[in-house]
Amino acid sequence: METLEGTWGLLGIIIVALLLILAFFKKVSWKAFGITAAVYVVVLIALGEIVLANPSMQTPEKRIFSIIANKDDKIDGDLMFDTDENGNYTLKLKGTGDGQATVSTDEDKVIKTVDIHKGKVSKVKIHMPAKEDEYDLTVTDNGNHSKSFTLMNDSDANLAENTDDGDSDESKSSSKKYSNGKDVAKALNDAAANDPRLNGLHVTYKDSIFYVNIPTEITQTDDNTQKSVYRNVARTLHGYQKSPTGVIYFEDEEGNVVATTKVLNNNDVKLK
Repeated sequence: METLEGTWGLLGIIIVALLLILAFFKKVSWKAFGITAAVYVVVLIALGEIVLANPSMQTPEKRIFSIIANKDDKIDGDLMFDTDENGNYTLKLKGTGDGQATVSTDEDKVIKTVDIHKGKVSKVKIHMPAKEDEYDLTVTDNGNHSKSFTLMNDSDANLAENTDDGDSDESKSSSKKYSNGKDVAKALNDAAANDPRLNGLHVTYKDSIFYVNIPTEITQTDDNTQKSVYRNVARTLHGYQKSPTGVIYFEDEEGNVVATTKVLNNNDVKLK
């Protein structure tokens, strides 16, 4: 619509100027010139009012940023990032223009403000409170374009908060560390036998790989739930090791691999 308004404006100016010249040389009457000019002005004003009254007809301002994300960070079209063991995450914004962006919570509380420069990557460091499992955040630029994402708390403090049973025997026994992978698998299996939250889970260790059998009721849940469960299992397993290492394969009850730990992060998982 703005294009039509601009075209009409340019065309009208040309026509009015031409009629002005013709009227000056008495090729057309001044009355015809006046009527034409009045019609042009009225239509131009009407087009302007229509555009102002309908924001959808206006040319949108260009988004000045894009969030840098990996394929694994997109689940069902939504962006989801995991913090490190300290609850920190560095959000990367690639500048497609110049301006400023804000990072805010779903309650519209601004927690960070960052300058955006075209062609450069701006980094925003975010820290999650230990008691928060998820953080819904939104990045908004100075043109009011926004992009939302969820931050998942993968910190050691959050894991301890979610798994600590206070005086339970299992909580005390989990402090013991093992060097041998088979001992780690046995310890986790013993924990699963005494913890209803791990009911049905079984671990084996073979050729430097941990194989975790996952109950059907978990593998049939949505991707977000599965990833959260597998990540917590991985952290629990590595919690029994003196040196948290080793690839983990998560299998369904038919033996199909449904997820693995990531190469550069032993505690994070990649769904198959």
